[in-house]
Amino acid sequence: MIPEQRLADLQILFGLIILLVVMCMTPQVFSQDQAEKSDGYAGTRPQLTVGQFMHELSQHGEWFHLPDWGWTWQPHDIQPWWVPYTEGEWQASVDGPYWVSYKPYGWAVFHYGRWMEHDDFGWVWLPDTRWGPAFVCWRQGHGYVGWAPMPPQSPGDVGIASGECDVDADAWSFILGKSAFERNVEHYIVPRARNANLAKVTKPLTNFREGGMGWKDTSFTGAEVSAMRKNKVKVKGLQLVLSPPQNYQAADRQKSIPTYAPVLSGDAPAKDGPFDTQPADEPMQPGFKAASNADAMRVAHLSLLDYQGVANERLRAMHMHDLQFLPWPGFDPKDLPAWHAAELKAQIDTDVQQRDWIDTRFLIAWPDHPFVTLQPWHERYGE
Repeated sequence: MIPEQRLADLQILFGLIILLVVMCMTPQVFSQDQAEKSDGYAGTRPQLTVGQFMHELSQHGEWFHLPDWGWTWQPHDIQPWWVPYTEGEWQASVDGPYWVSYKPYGWAVFHYGRWMEHDDFGWVWLPDTRWGPAFVCWRQGHGYVGWAPMPPQSPGDVGIASGECDVDADAWSFILGKSAFERNVEHYIVPRARNANLAKVTKPLTNFREGGMGWKDTSFTGAEVSAMRKNKVKVKGLQLVLSPPQNYQAADRQKSIPTYAPVLSGDAPAKDGPFDTQPADEPMQPGFKAASNADAMRVAHLSLLDYQGVANERLRAMHMHDLQFLPWPGFDPKDLPAWHAAELKAQIDTDVQQRDWIDTRFLIAWPDHPFVTLQPWHERYGE
């Protein structure tokens, strides 16, 4: 027979083993309090020099030196209607709203630096070495929530915005709050012409603070996101990885968010110094290898006409919908004609700007003879 004390010890040991097995098999979910207590981070951050950082991005876009602003980057695969922070999804993280980009370069340009809408070139990115879950400004009201790329404060200082942000109305992406934090958020963005009105009737609530791995976005809490969506949203920790995740669209099915956030050190090369960008062999217009600038410009304009046709039809459909279902409960029907007039004007202005963007992009690179291979389109800027 087993002695009584020995039997008690074995029962305790057996109980501890059972408890350990159950804990290992139980999925761990970050609540807001648990995430803050544990910092919500797992893994280590790799080291990367600024030169290596720039080199990696050169495979997906073009670096050029912009007067007053310095080194600036723009991706190859953008169109005149593109706006940053639209191809991806929002996740609730311990550092605030976290942008999961579906782009292979998203780990860099949506978590470091700032985006700026240049008068001639459209959206360009200014680098910085401090990490954040996303650098956007927020607005909310009347059942809508919107975000826009956070602009740099001044040349040499990207800074951080608080409250109101100085960006054009067309920079905002508005969705219904109940659609917040859905996958592939691009499908939920209302026609941008409506920004002319929504940017005026919503309230700014941008709020960042230093902390975590650089900056935390405290504009929304996990509870506020859950209230917007009308169902509970889990606040996830960050799983630090040593290379960019391969499947960006699988983030919502994981317990934590795979995060490639290297620590950056060193300085950018001088304007005229040696810089091996190793440009990728990609056409100026993605998916189309043109024989000449003239041919590329023609195809770009045809693509734009297709896009604008859909955009104008979406706006018309929204206006028809407004006649039966007002933009929000309590909206004064007497204001609807003025709303629609402002949005039609905004759509016309946007159509013109997008055509000008294509012309500027190609004409700046236009050589004396039109039938030659494409040249970098910023090459003649400032001459």
